[in-house]
Amino acid sequence: MLKQSIAAALLCSASAQAQELSASGEPVSSAPAESAQGRVVFEPAYFARYAPQSALDMVRRVPGFAIDEGGDRRGFSGSAGNVLIDGARPASKNQALSDVLARIPATFVAHVELIRDASSTADAAGHAMLVNVVRRRGGGSGVWELEAEAATENARITPRGEASWTGRAGALDYSVSGSHTYEYRPLDGVRAFRNGNGADVASGRDDSPRTFRETIGAAEASWRLFGGQARANLEIGRFRFAGGLGTESFDANGAPTRRDALTFDEHEDRAEIGATYARDIGPVSLEAIGLYTQRFYARDDVSTQLGASGAALSVVEQAQRQAPSETIARVRLSWPFSETQRLDVGVEGAFNTLETRLGLVVNGAPTALPAANVSIEEERAEAFATYVLRPAPRWTLEAQAAVETSTLTQSGDTALSTELTFWKPSLQATRRVGERHQVQARLYRDVGQLDFSDFASAAELADNRVAAGNPNLRPETSWRAELTGDMRFAEDGAVSVTVFRRWIEDAADVVPVGPPGQRFDAPGNIGEADLYGVTLEATIPLGFALPGAQVTIIADARRSAVQDPVTGRERPLSEFRGSQLEANFRQDLPAHKFAWGVSYYKERENPTYRLNEVDVFEEGPWLDLWAETTAIRGVKTRVFANAVLDSPFVRTRSFSTQDRTVAPDFVEQRTRRFGSFYGVRVSGTF
Repeated sequence: MLKQSIAAALLCSASAQAQELSASGEPVSSAPAESAQGRVVFEPAYFARYAPQSALDMVRRVPGFAIDEGGDRRGFSGSAGNVLIDGARPASKNQALSDVLARIPATFVAHVELIRDASSTADAAGHAMLVNVVRRRGGGSGVWELEAEAATENARITPRGEASWTGRAGALDYSVSGSHTYEYRPLDGVRAFRNGNGADVASGRDDSPRTFRETIGAAEASWRLFGGQARANLEIGRFRFAGGLGTESFDANGAPTRRDALTFDEHEDRAEIGATYARDIGPVSLEAIGLYTQRFYARDDVSTQLGASGAALSVVEQAQRQAPSETIARVRLSWPFSETQRLDVGVEGAFNTLETRLGLVVNGAPTALPAANVSIEEERAEAFATYVLRPAPRWTLEAQAAVETSTLTQSGDTALSTELTFWKPSLQATRRVGERHQVQARLYRDVGQLDFSDFASAAELADNRVAAGNPNLRPETSWRAELTGDMRFAEDGAVSVTVFRRWIEDAADVVPVGPPGQRFDAPGNIGEADLYGVTLEATIPLGFALPGAQVTIIADARRSAVQDPVTGRERPLSEFRGSQLEANFRQDLPAHKFAWGVSYYKERENPTYRLNEVDVFEEGPWLDLWAETTAIRGVKTRVFANAVLDSPFVRTRSFSTQDRTVAPDFVEQRTRRFGSFYGVRVSGTF
């Protein structure tokens, strides 16, 4: 409840100010304390060994917890991540949680809570664990960070910088921040072309300079209003991604045959404004959320094909414009009518739009694509009720019933109206085992998010194909079962294992659309699919062998199966990542004001199945090294070397003459490299 959250923040702020100090004035590291309801409280002293500059530095050091930015799911709650700020979710769908946390100075964090029994918190959004960052009030503090990076493939140094300030003006708590990122990362490489027998028939060389710029400004304010707490936030941003792709092609004997040149320039302006209001009305807590997002996106491409003599063979120009927007209003009431029972009820409404326009000119002649110029509107409403029961001290049960209805209207090149209704029940049980362990089981129905741009067609000039729009696209739905075991050991040790299974309906994939002889690949639904797997998150302290050292691991292994609409055979889902492994080692030596670490990441190949093509993408493995020092008081300096293995991005496209019912007779393999990156990052507070 709101009253309890404010009281906890005040108590923890006083506790943080009264913590024990060493002779040098530094806070003494303290062990986390766990409450009877499964909340593990980490005081600022716990994080002192890591010399955190922001709340992000602190949350990343919570044992057995990894930040989930939130999925691409429908509605506000469905897309929510697993981090709370002062007991509430940021009123945003587009701001990354890591960005929000990076704007909070570590000196403004009263404490960090790991909520292991997330159902004890209203609107847990299905997460097994949450982290709640409780801020102290008053005063003013800022955090800044500067970075310079250079790649082995070029001598250009690219900068990045960000700064934020958090303070109070009268009864108003506020924060402002700004950041700018500039990257120059050419992605050069080679191509090999083979026939169906594996013999080399041609080759190519790619030259692909590319630059990325992004500027973001954000502000937040909170104040007391009508007996409750109001909060408003604003973010505006712009990015620009521009570059080119020059490909020289050669025959089997190495003689030049053709040159392709592509230039592209895309940019987007975006703005998001959100507001929340929370107050207690007797025993009932009220939370209201409003959110509006607007984007303006533009991309211009020019593709030119030249013969061996340099004469132009063809010129294709494309101009794409999109203007998506989203408006959400949500109200939730939470009533803890006893110490062991709570009822949450609420409603949510949303209005989503997309205006998209496409201009395509081939050799000077305007060319029309089906479903290229469309307007889409969706009106959606959802009602939900959640009942939480603690039948015994170690047990928590949660049952939820929700129903969603929406109307999807398309106009322009496509005129279509679709009515959709989905029931979304959920049942969850959590049991504490011993003093520090927990088991959770959950069964629920999920509805996937629709990407409105999938309804519109566009040409993909770099790949020489058309990405068709599909006006008949429906949201993917699935029944999902999950079983999670969370175990804690020593002071910092944690292991969380989740086994899951999904029974999918209207699986989202790639389907052929259009009449025979004029079919294109488009996003679509291909029926029922199965998906199952296991995930592991672990924090393993190594202090018994190496002082101040620990290893964190995030890994999963997944399998999927669906009937292919072209071949009729079983295969994995398109764009399905089968497994991944992320391992991080770090050693902190506070006495020497020094830390260092190694990070490793690898994921399996990622295939996409089209009408006459199998497109397989694989990258990595990636190995990063870093070392940092706080020898300069108030400043943290990190030097890093990323992608030191110079691993490639490998893309293999296997083509069949008609469709994939016959064996491939042409294979293109592209191997590109960013190179390694080196740099320095300095950060501090003010």
